[in-house]
Amino acid sequence: MTQGALARALEIDPVELLDVDAEQGLTLQQLRAAAGLSQAAVAAAAGLQRTTYSAIERGESASLSPAAAVAIGRALSTSEQAVRAGYRQSRVHYLQRRPSGNGRAKGATSSQR
Repeated sequence: MTQGALARALEIDPVELLDVDAEQGLTLQQLRAAAGLSQAAVAAAAGLQRTTYSAIERGESASLSPAAAVAIGRALSTSEQAVRAGYRQSRVHYLQRRPSGNGRAKGATSSQR
């Protein structure tokens, strides 16, 4: 069951199912979940390959073009600014967990391996 379907069954806003840091804002994944859409649906509506959208959503893409931000915003029924903010949060999360040159996630200690 998707978050969107669960939210409909519970008769609540899908955002209420998300663990959202009010100071940080929503990631792209959270924006998509709140819209009740799959990655494939967002990608198709935005005119992107699913793998391209997936990399953007995970923050793996080094940048987000203005055209992609507008198209994703339309697909998610939100603003370009919300998409850019979500992308920034996704990018921060990706960079925090990405392995550094020593094979450990940045900031990880030997006890966290």
